[in-house]
Amino acid sequence: MAYTSLIIEDALPVRGELRRIADDTGLFNPILFSSDAEETQKVLEQHPVDMIFCGWCQQTTELRIETLKLLAQNEEWADIPVIAFSQKQDLDLKILALENGIVDCHDFSASPRELEARMRMQIGKKNRTRLLREEKKQLAQLARTDTLTGIYNRAHFDGVLDNEISRCRRTNQPLALLMLDLDHFKNINDTFGHQCGDLALRTVAHTLSQVTRCSDVVCRYGGEEFAIILPDTSVSNAYTTAEKIRRAIQSLCLVFGPDAISLTASIGISGSRGLGSVQAFDLVREADQALYLGKQKGRNRSEIFRPATPVVPIREYTNFPHPAFGFA
Repeated sequence: MAYTSLIIEDALPVRGELRRIADDTGLFNPILFSSDAEETQKVLEQHPVDMIFCGWCQQTTELRIETLKLLAQNEEWADIPVIAFSQKQDLDLKILALENGIVDCHDFSASPRELEARMRMQIGKKNRTRLLREEKKQLAQLARTDTLTGIYNRAHFDGVLDNEISRCRRTNQPLALLMLDLDHFKNINDTFGHQCGDLALRTVAHTLSQVTRCSDVVCRYGGEEFAIILPDTSVSNAYTTAEKIRRAIQSLCLVFGPDAISLTASIGISGSRGLGSVQAFDLVREADQALYLGKQKGRNRSEIFRPATPVVPIREYTNFPHPAFGFA
């Protein structure tokens, strides 16, 4: 397998020596070139590079360190192994190179066989590091994703809501929360089975993702209940969004075998009122109260929480953030 290398060097004789070294290992094709940090950035933006060679001497260390800092600032580039070559092994220069991110130092007369072995080892290490990073990202994504619907889960909701409330306080921008519950969802499970219920949840999750903004955070809160965090949104605008969502769900026709099933949802709306000491607990509780009021008024409604909204024992809030039970 041939790898892509990049030689960073502006002096043509040194560049030629580095090209010879790369060719002698038999590992690299193509071999790319750059002279400084700016050119290096352009090359890396256009080509995936497996290894970097550079000349390293007293006169060029400042330029090389600038390039190494550029690499370190980019997650993808930081893993690329950089090997430095010099005319003679100066211990102080070698230490300086290693302290700034160089993974190996050699003189130009180094054995091609030894270099090949060392380079294979460094490239393998780079590939393993990238694989581990990708696996870590995938695990992090799974940890915050609801496996049934593919949208964010309750754990992600809790973290984002706390962060958005903190941002709301800093910026004095509004924040709204929608709590949505599918009406008579238990009847769907009891009548058509849980596979139909799962299909309904996936369909509603997809609909919510389609009709909300990219900045909105759509989560499955639990059971047949969903939560949508609306950053920089007033309560009145949140009501407009809620009605858009409600109508979109009402227009769905869920086909399950020979059956066509209609869905409706009730939505409770709460929002920050001039910052102060607003807490996630308060926003969820208030949206819940509004949602319960919508259920009481006949379902398939969007209701805004108002301070005069009667307090009803829908959830055991002393156990927040874990809901005691859902709605019908």
